[in-house]
Amino acid sequence: MSAVRANSWTAVAGAYFPYLLFGCFAIGLLKPGIALALPTIFALGLVPLLDLICAENHETFQKPDFGTAQQVLLDAAPIGFVIGYAALVVITAMHIREFSAIEQVLAVLSAGFIGSVELTAAHELVHKAERVPKACGRLGLWNECYAHFEINHIEGHHVWVGTERDESTALKGESLYRFVARTVPACVKLSWELEARRLRHRGLPLFSLRNRMLQYALGQLVYLTVLGAVGGLPGLLFFFGQAAIAVFMLESVGYVSHYGLQRAKLPGGRFAPATTAHSWDTYHRFSNYLEFQLQRHADHHTAPGRALELLRPSPGAPRMPAGYPVMIMVAMFPPLWRAVMDRRLADGGRAGMGQEGASAV
Repeated sequence: MSAVRANSWTAVAGAYFPYLLFGCFAIGLLKPGIALALPTIFALGLVPLLDLICAENHETFQKPDFGTAQQVLLDAAPIGFVIGYAALVVITAMHIREFSAIEQVLAVLSAGFIGSVELTAAHELVHKAERVPKACGRLGLWNECYAHFEINHIEGHHVWVGTERDESTALKGESLYRFVARTVPACVKLSWELEARRLRHRGLPLFSLRNRMLQYALGQLVYLTVLGAVGGLPGLLFFFGQAAIAVFMLESVGYVSHYGLQRAKLPGGRFAPATTAHSWDTYHRFSNYLEFQLQRHADHHTAPGRALELLRPSPGAPRMPAGYPVMIMVAMFPPLWRAVMDRRLADGGRAGMGQEGASAV
């Protein structure tokens, strides 16, 4: 058995690390009060602390490194997280009216943070071709009222990343808040445009059941009807509150992942191919586990269909100085963000890095 194969259970354990968030939230439901803040404390406090204490994770795996049972567990991890989060939303919606106003706010905040991780799992699943994982990915997007993300992300962002045509690439000097206010409505609009073009090329009318945007809307309506039936107005308000936070956090990940990295424009108006130089990477162990390894973002763009547990460090990628939780908190203070990241852009993404080089444009 090779050394890599011997360490393969660490990848399996890492895939289930985010499930600790469910345990934290369950404690809050059973013992309402400040305990409802445990998931937020876990994600924004404990995980960055563990990243600081522990060495970075540069382990890489290939599919043959995993046994059958391990592969089943790895494939099930994002699916289980999406289904588990749907259960969390329904159960909390049923009981949210029993909480005090402060407890309701804490529940919305913590559920939103967990929801942002759930969106990472859903993101992994909608990239897959198989029907069951893709269907679960769509459930994950319905959990946050963000189903159009599948179209915009795969057919827009992955095609145009690092260009002026990509609404999900943050420009140098653009604040997180301006970016989110721009990208959320723009990506809804782009999703409709991409779907209209697809239907037109197939000779199909825009308003038909073959329109994925209408399918998403119908599925969302069914979801909200069920949620309203079990949770009433308080349950629906909880749903939209947690969804808003989860979407903000998801787009914050997009902000920090591509901030200021632009592909060169070639003669004739075409853009240079996207490379590992157009995504910020970070290899901090526990924040990577928390995000299902998505912080190896450059490799995800190189091979969008590659399972998250197989994503690799990219020597050519620019590096952030910390994991997503810390960098998102930094981005919430635009002057601090620019002080940290604009220097790295000017330095080609190498500021604060070790031996692994990177490039930024």
